[in-house]
Formats: sequence, C-alpha cells, structure tokens
Amino acid sequence: MASVIEFVLTVSAMIVGLLLFGASSAALLQLTLGFQAEPLVWFIAMAGAAWLAYITRRTVRRRLGLDKPNN
Repeated sequence: MASVIEFVLTVSAMIVGLLLFGASSAALLQLTLGFQAEPLVWFIAMAGAAWLAYITRRTVRRRLGLDKPNN
C-alpha cells in the first residue's frame, strides 16, 4: 500500500511540475524576451517536474517510514 501511495504522489508531482514550471517559464520568456522558445520551455518544465517529483518522493518515503534521513 505504501508503494502505491508513493507512486501516485510522485506521478502527481511530476504532472503539477510540468504544468507549473512549463507555464511559468513560457510566460517569463514571452514577457522578458518577446519570443516563444519551445525547446527551452520544455527543458525547464522537465527539469522542474523531475526536481518536484524527487522532493515529493523523498518526503513521502520519510513520512511513511520507508527511508531514514541521513544524520
């Protein structure tokens, strides 16, 4: 059951990260530079989604007691 919760939250974080970082980077590039840079937007969105998914997965594993913090 814990692995299902971990999977669902990680995938959800990736989707939210894609939307959040993709939309914000597209808007920022459009406003500041005045052009649309699709490859750059996708790169920023993927990097942001991966980072958010990693943080979410690490937090969920610690909260469920599956991982011990490095102290």
